[in-house]
Amino acid sequence: MRILLAAFSFISLIVLLSDCQGKFPERCDHYYDADCGNLCPEGCPDSCCCGDCDVDTCLNKPGFDCEGCCCEEDVTCLTDTCADITGFVCRGCCCIVGVTCLEDTCPLDQCSEPNTWVRLFGEGGDDEGWGIIQTSDDKFVITGRYGDTENANDNVYLLKIDDNGDSDWTYHLVYGDDKLDEEYGTDLMELDGGDLVIQGNKFKDGNNWQFYLIRTDSEGIPRWKAYNFGLSQIDLGFSIVQKTENTGFLMYGYTGTYQTSDMLQSVIYEADNAGVSGSRWPVGESLDDYGSCIEVAHDGNYLLLTTIGTGSGSKLMLYKLNYQDLKIIIWQTEIISNCISKQRACVRKIGESSSSASDTSYVVAAAAVTGAMRVTRVRTDGTVVDFLSYPNILITESVSVTPTQDGGFAVLSDKMTLAKIKPDFTADWEEDYDGESLGVHSLIEAKEGGFVMTGFRDNGSDKQLLVIKTNTKGKVDQP
Repeated sequence: MRILLAAFSFISLIVLLSDCQGKFPERCDHYYDADCGNLCPEGCPDSCCCGDCDVDTCLNKPGFDCEGCCCEEDVTCLTDTCADITGFVCRGCCCIVGVTCLEDTCPLDQCSEPNTWVRLFGEGGDDEGWGIIQTSDDKFVITGRYGDTENANDNVYLLKIDDNGDSDWTYHLVYGDDKLDEEYGTDLMELDGGDLVIQGNKFKDGNNWQFYLIRTDSEGIPRWKAYNFGLSQIDLGFSIVQKTENTGFLMYGYTGTYQTSDMLQSVIYEADNAGVSGSRWPVGESLDDYGSCIEVAHDGNYLLLTTIGTGSGSKLMLYKLNYQDLKIIIWQTEIISNCISKQRACVRKIGESSSSASDTSYVVAAAAVTGAMRVTRVRTDGTVVDFLSYPNILITESVSVTPTQDGGFAVLSDKMTLAKIKPDFTADWEEDYDGESLGVHSLIEAKEGGFVMTGFRDNGSDKQLLVIKTNTKGKVDQP
């Protein structure tokens, strides 16, 4: 009887190990057993162990993290100590670096390499991409400038591309039939239901610049256009948000005149859901201010970033305004005491949708007076926590920030350098592209992983709208 039991146990173990080897033969040297001590359960669960388990860095459930390992499904790795084939967590599942989890808690064999590409759009004019979003159908919409060579003027560029970078549709939008007015898009958003709202600027009747607002359906067909936002000779907007109460939109930029260079002032323009102009709020401290970015904070109030003239230079200020009354400043914080003036700096909130973020906070990216990139973390009460300086990453006039799914974020300078920062606010990696002929205005992280950026390629005689899709490490298959 003992012989039969022993034989049965031996056969069961062979079957068990055979089962394991059949699941992940290319990954595993051995499996959960006595070699792992008390760190791993006995037998062979869904996941496997490569090498010897030295430490347990998995959360809640039994797990491990050793050379080339992945955790059990639904387990979060607290740290990454993997070598060569490195493990990381993506929406509840552990995959190797450079692959994208296609669905929550996906098993290892459902992971695939992210799609990367470089695409150029345009027809011989000065074409640029300024703003990009990923829509609810997981495709991308870009707005920017379309150089109309026939009428020697610019129109709002609006195009939608799929995950392969191929065009779904393209529009060159103008206000009415007046193709001689210069127009371009700077920012956009998708509303519930799929409609698109584009913020831009319009040079009307050869006289003055005004904020420009367009609402289209999900296919880019305009529902309405409005441009009566501006009281002076120059009103330029760069950033838009939907109002917290969903009663319309707030556009942010600056207002001023052509006659003097010291008459700029940051300004917010309000529009309702039909594009009808509402109130106008000046922001800042002087007559040499440059509003660049507006963001909805975690609590529904508004964050505004502006450079402010100091007489001897410029400083960068972050304001938090009450969403019910924009005249009420909840707090204001100096981010950089001496910075490049009239730059399009960027602020984004982090920690809202990522369980791995240590706390909710805001990240500001901008250029110091030397042009070097500086990234600052600010608590929700306006306290500056810390900052990172990148002396070798230069900014000419704009920088873009996007939160990442791991709780960190990525920063892109307009000179084509992408820097990834970890959730603990330490530098992760950098990827430098050809900054001589390329320039970028906007960056997002794709839902499936990797980054998408838009800008332009300068060919000398013309520009083409540029879109780049990278993998999770900022790499692309094409130069």
